[in-house]
Amino acid sequence: MVKSGSKLKPSQDSSFLVIAGASLHVLLNGRVFPPLHRVVITGKKDRHVAGLFLRPEEGLIINTHEEIVDDEHPRLYKPFDYEDYLKFTDTNTKGRDLFNLKTYCAL
Repeated sequence: MVKSGSKLKPSQDSSFLVIAGASLHVLLNGRVFPPLHRVVITGKKDRHVAGLFLRPEEGLIINTHEEIVDDEHPRLYKPFDYEDYLKFTDTNTKGRDLFNLKTYCAL
């Protein structure tokens, strides 16, 4: 786990980085953190980057699985429609960070 505000540098030329989004954070009841991120290009060496974004189908409700909710790990978020969440962030907050996710559907 990387702490907030950390800077990651690729450890080698073939580094692979996965950044979790809001839906995975809710599905796993906060066990995976959706970081704010930006890419800064330094140096003159060519770099190849591919972004792959997965988006739930329209009407799908994002909900924490019952098996990972218990007395020690109470549910953190209400179930929500991902399309409605996107509309909320586009019209109300202009961002999809953890603060806005909590504003939208935290219990």
